[in-house]
Amino acid sequence: MEAAFFDLDKTVIATSSVMALGGRFYKEGLISKRTIVRGIYAQVVYLLLGADDEKMERMREAMLALTREGMKKFKPGAELYIRPMYWAEHNSPTSSVSPDADSTRFCLCLYEAPLPQPTGVSITRSPYAKPLAVTMPIEAKAGCLYPNNARALIEARARWFDNCLMCDMLGNVAELATANVFMAKDGQVMTPMANGTFLNGVTRQRVLKLLRKDGVDAREATLGFADFDGADEIFVVGNYGKVTPVKRIDGRDLQPGPFFRRARKLYWEYAHAG
Repeated sequence: MEAAFFDLDKTVIATSSVMALGGRFYKEGLISKRTIVRGIYAQVVYLLLGADDEKMERMREAMLALTREGMKKFKPGAELYIRPMYWAEHNSPTSSVSPDADSTRFCLCLYEAPLPQPTGVSITRSPYAKPLAVTMPIEAKAGCLYPNNARALIEARARWFDNCLMCDMLGNVAELATANVFMAKDGQVMTPMANGTFLNGVTRQRVLKLLRKDGVDAREATLGFADFDGADEIFVVGNYGKVTPVKRIDGRDLQPGPFFRRARKLYWEYAHAG
């Protein structure tokens, strides 16, 4: 799999590897001189003036410049997934478990991942549950959350389902193992309440906002598995598949419905509006 990697060591934390490794990146053809200058400028602005909204926007622009440079490594029209990653390289001076914030590193990875066609997915109920915010860092897309999602997905696929509904500790549906979920019933669109047991994804937020703006009665609600089992239609949203219909829930077949088509159309119009 072809990929492009960009390491911005401590760009927002302490110092930038654009300054330390920019020459090597340039020689390898990964970034341009202009990108090096913009990265150094963003770092100097941060170090000298702090990080208010305007300065953070400049740093975001520098990161976007790196993304554009990475896109040049692929063929025109390639469908890419952009994955930013943060991690700490060292533990803190006072603990072997907690991280040292000053050792935080940042890597931007671009790789080819064609957008899945909206042919529909099958889902089932998972025997595994989502953790509470008091036990896991739910508000972050953290690596420690993935093993629980992975075992739920493995269990569902062993029963020939594509994905699975996962509940919180109280038995309320939270999301799928890998995406947020919406359902429609009697003309109303609902999605599980963001109650701190799952990541409130940006695609979820966007779709909810777009539907409401378009006049749809779309709301957050406390939902159980029975609500989804009796839904008129179900669709899932996430950064990877965007908006995808559910074609089967356990033994019950479903068809892509009008709200799915509306949500996908609205999202596509928003995404291509520039």
